Amino acid sequence: MISADGEQNLLSLADEIAQAVQRHALTASYGSDDPGALATEAESVRTLMERYGNLLGEAKEDVRNPFREIVATPGAADQGPDDIAKNEIELNVSYRLVVVNSGKAVDLAHSRARNKGDRSACVAPNSADSDLVSALFMIDGWDPRKYDQDVVRFLGESWQCKFAK
Repeated sequence: MISADGEQNLLSLADEIAQAVQRHALTASYGSDDPGALATEAESVRTLMERYGNLLGEAKEDVRNPFREIVATPGAADQGPDDIAKNEIELNVSYRLVVVNSGKAVDLAHSRARNKGDRSACVAPNSADSDLVSALFMIDGWDPRKYDQDVVRFLGESWQCKFAK
C-alpha cells in the first residue's frame, strides 16, 4: 500500500518481505540446480529489509528496527576483516565431459584462442584430453554445454555452495 505522499507503508513492505523470504526458501529447497537464483532471492530479501529500516526513519537506529544488525550493505565501510570473512562464500563446480574428437577439440581451442587474441592458450595437436579441456576452460571461462557435443560432450555437472571456513 502506498500513502498519499507516495511512500510505501510498513505493513505492505512487511508483506513483500514475507513473500520474498518464502521465495528464497522455495528456491533454497527446490532450486538447487541454480545457485544464481538463490543469490538473487537473497539479495531481494536484503534489499527489502534495508528499505524497511529506511522507512522506519530515525527509529532505525533504535531497538524498534529488528533488522538493524543484519542488513549491512555489501561492502559497507564499517565491515572489519572478521565480518568480511563471515560473508566469504565457497562455490565448487564439477563438470563431467568426454572429448569425442581430439582433432576437432584442438581446432576448437585454437579457434576460440584466436577469437580472443590469446595465443598462450593454444594446445598441441597431440595433447592429452585433459589438456584440451583445460585449455577450453582457460579460454572461455566457461559453459561446456555450448560446445559441439560431437567434439566435447557434456555429461553433467554438480555444485556445492557454502560459507567458507
